[in-house]
Amino acid sequence: MSRPVEEYAIEQERHGGRRFRHPAIGNVQLFRTSGLSALVDSQVLHQHWVTIKVQFGELADLGDGILRPSPFGARVVELSMTEAQWAHFVSSFSDGRGTACTIEYAATGAPRDIPRVPDPKGIAEDLRAMQAKSADNIDAEYDATEAEVLAAVAKYMPKKIGEQVAVAVKGMRHRHRSHTSFIRDSMAEVTERFVARAKVEVEAKAQSVIHSLGLRALAEKERPFYGQLPLPPDEPK
Repeated sequence: MSRPVEEYAIEQERHGGRRFRHPAIGNVQLFRTSGLSALVDSQVLHQHWVTIKVQFGELADLGDGILRPSPFGARVVELSMTEAQWAHFVSSFSDGRGTACTIEYAATGAPRDIPRVPDPKGIAEDLRAMQAKSADNIDAEYDATEAEVLAAVAKYMPKKIGEQVAVAVKGMRHRHRSHTSFIRDSMAEVTERFVARAKVEVEAKAQSVIHSLGLRALAEKERPFYGQLPLPPDEPK
């Protein structure tokens, strides 16, 4: 069923300008937001991300015949994207799969803020868990081997020699624990550096894609030229 047509509501300004309002007029804004946030389909917390806000708007003629957009009224939807998601979005025209994003606000039913997504477990935590599991496996194998050695010593060697061997084995255990702890801490430090460097490289790649698409102007404060609606004639004086 076709939608009904509604004429623009025109408000005359005292300085000679006019404002055009209509339920279909919207205003979309793009921001680069800073802070610390978890975003959908991302394994890291982000300090910078892209925010897209859509709200009702109006068109203003300041008396020069040029219509300029202006936000006017309530928000309709607000989205957040990682820089990589934004790069994919602007470079995937007609891609039926779309791009993942985080809905921050949506005026569906009762307007409400959308609950935040939980902080990501992250690659670093996954790697730390793998490292801890590997270290635990090594410790378990060492314990089993130590038990077999001590059992064999107790069975086949004189008591005095067996006691000396047991002391040596326990000394080896202490050194093994120290080495394992050092290796685990070193691997954790390397993991943190790797994840931080990978995040920087991903964000740099996203910025490179954006720039290669000629989108530098999106971040600049240039005033674009907007076309004209068919303006009605001035009211006769």
